[in-house]
Amino acid sequence: MNIQTRMTGKLIITFFMMTFILSPTITSNASDYHMIDITLETIYEDGEKAVEVRSEEVVAMEDLWGKYEMWHLVDMSEGKVIFRSQVKELSPLTTLSGYSKFSP
Repeated sequence: MNIQTRMTGKLIITFFMMTFILSPTITSNASDYHMIDITLETIYEDGEKAVEVRSEEVVAMEDLWGKYEMWHLVDMSEGKVIFRSQVKELSPLTTLSGYSKFSP
């Protein structure tokens, strides 16, 4: 199975999840909103992982997807979304320890 086929499958699954799982619980009425716990995982080049958890009020799922369009969707369930991003730099902890990308 090639990469394009797998990506197409993931997009279809993501669309299905957005449409049928979260959409019924989130209405487009401006006075109605839904609290969603968002987990942002940042994977650094040295293998370290930073995790940030936040709660956000969401009126429309389109707003959420637009806000996190640069992140990859890892998991989604009712009231919880996990995004991941890989960064081509050393983690802050490694940098504080005195290491750099260009060390001899």
